[in-house]
Amino acid sequence: MAPRHGDRVRTGLRQFVMPPVQIPLSRRCCRCAAGAVEGQNLALAVGTVEDETVAADTCRLRLDDRLHRRRADGCVHCIAAGPQHLDRRQRRQRVRCRRHRFRRTNRRAMVSRLRALGGLHALEDFAATKGDYVRPVGTSYRGYDIHQMPPNNQGLTALIMLNVLSGFSLGSLEPYGAERFHLEIEAGRLAYQDRDNFIGDQNQVHVPVQQLLSRSHADQLRAEIDPARAMTHLPRLELQPSDTVYISVVDRDRNAVSFINSTFGSFGSGVVGPRTGVVLQNRGSSFRLAADHPNRIAPRKRPMHTIMPGMVTAKGRAVMPFGVMGGGYQPFGHVHLLTNMIDFGMDPQEALDAPRVFYRQNAVEAERGVPAEAIAGLRERGHDVSAPTEPHGGGQLVLIDWDKGTLTGASDPRKDGCALGY
Repeated sequence: MAPRHGDRVRTGLRQFVMPPVQIPLSRRCCRCAAGAVEGQNLALAVGTVEDETVAADTCRLRLDDRLHRRRADGCVHCIAAGPQHLDRRQRRQRVRCRRHRFRRTNRRAMVSRLRALGGLHALEDFAATKGDYVRPVGTSYRGYDIHQMPPNNQGLTALIMLNVLSGFSLGSLEPYGAERFHLEIEAGRLAYQDRDNFIGDQNQVHVPVQQLLSRSHADQLRAEIDPARAMTHLPRLELQPSDTVYISVVDRDRNAVSFINSTFGSFGSGVVGPRTGVVLQNRGSSFRLAADHPNRIAPRKRPMHTIMPGMVTAKGRAVMPFGVMGGGYQPFGHVHLLTNMIDFGMDPQEALDAPRVFYRQNAVEAERGVPAEAIAGLRERGHDVSAPTEPHGGGQLVLIDWDKGTLTGASDPRKDGCALGY
């Protein structure tokens, strides 16, 4: 039988006397304090469960297993006041309770798993971790404003590259020619050197963002580039690919979203949360061990990381959310895509399809679409050119044409993906 006023109901934790609160039969929700046989009213209990205060109309109490089994045979139903009958304060309280319980339970499970594997993690580490709302960093390029995430993100690298390339007349060059690729490669090598020397967690170290984005710094870097010869004084670039998902979305009101997520390695750290199945990423591998490095490993510190959701604006309006995946390739990929469109007038899909080169491990990796004449020209300039073992990155974008009132989506053939409109 369903509990009535005055009955004692035992939950898994404590026993309650049912108060005289009557809820109409038609009010249903997915969580309830008690069950009731059809045709009868339901009385709700008020009490404290697992250190959380639960009000009668929040429907948070759980019955013992016996009552839940009775419910499964179809005779007992879950009936209580739904969210539409709660005021704003009560709804917020219910959300907070659920969120707290979820976080607490899964924190404990993940910490136990990590410590069993030899980790030094503590519950306090997870409790102190939160996301931040940050102000993007940006630069202007040929009349467009390019926005990236600030350090500890590597987005600054693409902006430095654009500042350096803005001093060259790229549009007068062959888009798939050796001179264009050479300038892009050399600007990238200089910008990546700045990335590796300066970028770290701004909550713990100073990153000279304004200095790195200054025109004087771009002029200084540009002066090191010889259009006829590859530089020989720069250190070796050790760059890693990653397993990343990127999405661009624009709605009918032209709200634009540039979203990216990654576990870094294909399966991150290879460690899975025991309760959730969530794969724990391995971004910690991006830390440095040198004691004086801004990206040195330290407690409560975020490593330099690679995933870059990009955004282009002009005249204060969104023009294009875009992204190019590929771990360390991403700054190079952003710049290649943007210069394809802005300097060479390619349409979005053509700009993504265009063949790519990338400098890594002291060599230029040229995709098979790069013309043989361009490869020969790069070798004449002193570059060691080889074929990559896999394509460089993969991107998506949505271009907003405010004058025509159209949206144009494009998706890179190098990765799974598609462009959809409705």
